[in-house]
Amino acid sequence: MTENAQEKLLFLYEIARSQISQEQRRREDPRALGRQGVERAIDDLNGLIKLGTLADSMNRTNVLRIEQGDDYVLVKRDDDFALTCELGRDKPEFGYGLEWCGFDKNGQLMYVSRLPEGLDIVHRFMLSDNGERLSVSTTVKTPALSDAYTINRVYMPFEEGGSLYNCEFTLEKKKTCWLGPSEQ
Repeated sequence: MTENAQEKLLFLYEIARSQISQEQRRREDPRALGRQGVERAIDDLNGLIKLGTLADSMNRTNVLRIEQGDDYVLVKRDDDFALTCELGRDKPEFGYGLEWCGFDKNGQLMYVSRLPEGLDIVHRFMLSDNGERLSVSTTVKTPALSDAYTINRVYMPFEEGGSLYNCEFTLEKKKTCWLGPSEQ
């Protein structure tokens, strides 16, 4: 299946619509499915689309900068909040508003958040055997829906090079960019 969020959502939408149509055709009276069943299926589909949109918005960054020390891991994401993990903390009893991070039994770094109404967000970082790829899996799940939504992205290490553009932010001019070496 594709990892393009829009294509994945469209695919899930078509499956749900197909299932509703098949169920209605199976019954002699198309209204026998009942309005409640159709509304529930549509609500589930709308909820799944919202979960997919949320998961996609958390995975838009193209560059990850990862710092690791003996007692912490910091994942900085462009244009988004950083994920900070203090290693060695015990896994808490998991209630609403709690977060936990650490390495699972397979050595994968996990960030887990439980938000109100049971919304769970799990970021799982998996390094390939040769260390050449980092797979980031983000799963969003709520008890209101039977399915979770997962988006996977794969990152490769790179050496950050110099840019041809230099930018400066001032209160007077806001952001100003120019081509060439820095004036500082």
